[in-house]
Amino acid sequence: MQTHQISNDWYPALTRPNVRVVSSAIRNVGPDTITTADGVARPVDVIIYGTGFQATALLQNADIVGPGGIALKQRWAAGGEAYLGTSIKGFPNLFTITGPNTGLGHNSMIYMIEINVNQICKTILYAGRRNARRVEVKPEVHDRYNREVQQGLTGTVWQSGCRSWYQTESGKITTMWPGYCFQFGRRARHFRRSDYVVE
Repeated sequence: MQTHQISNDWYPALTRPNVRVVSSAIRNVGPDTITTADGVARPVDVIIYGTGFQATALLQNADIVGPGGIALKQRWAAGGEAYLGTSIKGFPNLFTITGPNTGLGHNSMIYMIEINVNQICKTILYAGRRNARRVEVKPEVHDRYNREVQQGLTGTVWQSGCRSWYQTESGKITTMWPGYCFQFGRRARHFRRSDYVVE
């Protein structure tokens, strides 16, 4: 049986005399050096190319175009937004799971996924019972919700002045949910007909 231990070696390793943390952008990679944007060439033995992931580039590799001819990439150029993480204004019948502002830093994403799936199913079932061909969140509901989410993020650790993968280039946080999971669950539990255009 394999056991896992939490390591506490990371931060002490950064303080060793042969370790230097360099945060400058890389300008050039040579055969045995890395030159950073500040012009300093540093000798290296090994390069670990850890690109991470782009959490704020939601659906950027998908060519999704709304009925008005606007691409989702264009709509989300300043950062992704969705109502309750699933419905996007201007994009009827499009639903996302783990969409904008549903990420967590304090709990399991499985909870948020289950809430999203439940919400989408209720929306589709409601539309099906009425033979609706189009379900779309109302723009004013969408925008009000996203303003509230951004206001909720004010003063949180996610907006502490640090640059992180939680933020877009402009500093907007499109990844994290600002409250408790149960608050999201309570808000997204029911399909609110008044929040949508159903035709």
